[in-house]
Amino acid sequence: MKYALPVTFLLAKLLLSTTLFSQEDSSEKRGSQMGFYFASFGNNPALPFLPLTGSASYGGAGFYTLGASYARALSRRFDLETGLAFSRHKIRVQPNLPPDMDDTPYETSLHLFTLPVMIKMNLGRFFFANGGVLLDVDTGLSDPVDNQSGMGVMLGVGLGYVFHSGLSLYFNPYLKAHSLLPFVPDGYQHHLMETGIQLGMAYRLAGPG
Repeated sequence: MKYALPVTFLLAKLLLSTTLFSQEDSSEKRGSQMGFYFASFGNNPALPFLPLTGSASYGGAGFYTLGASYARALSRRFDLETGLAFSRHKIRVQPNLPPDMDDTPYETSLHLFTLPVMIKMNLGRFFFANGGVLLDVDTGLSDPVDNQSGMGVMLGVGLGYVFHSGLSLYFNPYLKAHSLLPFVPDGYQHHLMETGIQLGMAYRLAGPG
């Protein structure tokens, strides 16, 4: 009996140490990832939150995004994601003019560089949700659509799979609202409202995160 207490204490310590090591090791194995993605397959109108009577309408006419991503595990459930992306948006402008004037629709383009700062929440083995802030720089100098340089937001859900090699593939439907806080605000600021699907791949970097 005199050895029961020391043995019990030793076993408890070993079990606790093993549990903590397993949790830490699990987090380290996820580490950090680098990846690339393509996004499209949605709609991208430019809308003012305060409608202006008699103004033209700006409907979405297609877009694509190419991006590079970096993700770092914060815990077993949460990742911090960032990167850099370039996107090209086509906007179909429908002028609102008197009947005796030419109101033929025409297309214009927006070109954005975007730095996202996102939090990804892993929901089990295959599913996740992500959301965060977008920092956009619109490279257009003169355009009927207001400049989209500013801060926006993104919300999304997704499905992903991680292979034993460290390669992962994912499918991520999302909603983006651009220029919610524009760098050069306008009273009737247009906000690029983007819905789409992001398809990506990433690879776990060697060593601990």
